[in-house]
Amino acid sequence: MTEQAYVAATLRSRVVSRLSGASVGQLSRWCGNGLLQPTSLGEGRGSLRLYSWIDYCKARAAQRLLDEGLSRSRLRQNLIRLDEEIEDWFCLPLLAYQSHVIVPKDHGVGFTIIEKQSAMEDFIRAAPRRTLSAEHSEEEPLLKLAMTLQSEGALGRLQAYGDVITMDPKVCGGYPVVTGTRLETGHLAAIHEKGFQSTEEIAERYALAVTQVHAAVEFERELAA
Repeated sequence: MTEQAYVAATLRSRVVSRLSGASVGQLSRWCGNGLLQPTSLGEGRGSLRLYSWIDYCKARAAQRLLDEGLSRSRLRQNLIRLDEEIEDWFCLPLLAYQSHVIVPKDHGVGFTIIEKQSAMEDFIRAAPRRTLSAEHSEEEPLLKLAMTLQSEGALGRLQAYGDVITMDPKVCGGYPVVTGTRLETGHLAAIHEKGFQSTEEIAERYALAVTQVHAAVEFERELAA
């Protein structure tokens, strides 16, 4: 049974769109044809759509498959196969990112536990039991896809911010936060953008490095782009 944290609807369309590479219009079309419906879909035109961690990972997987040249007519069946053939595949981006606890294997899809923290024990227990070999990646596109998602980490297309920012479905519902904290990047950026405090003042207030605050602000600008 899937853990509640993975299916809680917390991520807005713009976050899923920017990190997955799928346009907001594409997400709307997937919602309309039933390929990928957000976990929470309000009533009426313009209603807020909220995606779960699994929804987000499926959007990333779908867009990657399209980028690799898969026809749209085959997209649905490949997403179904992904669920059937690679157990808990949506954990892979998270496990790959959390390098302070788990690091990805050098070859293939898998991970090595280097430190055990109580807060991560359930993630470790829920991790994929199967290690996929890189040597089969050319024969099986889904294995290549799984390896790509793992290597990108939790932030997908904005993985360049991965040294400072993370996403974890059990921390603030999966919304991007400064690594090691529960400080949402959106909150820090809002304080800065509205002119309430300077980057230095925010850093001092929340016991962060100035570079962390700067990264959070720039990250949110990227999301809004």
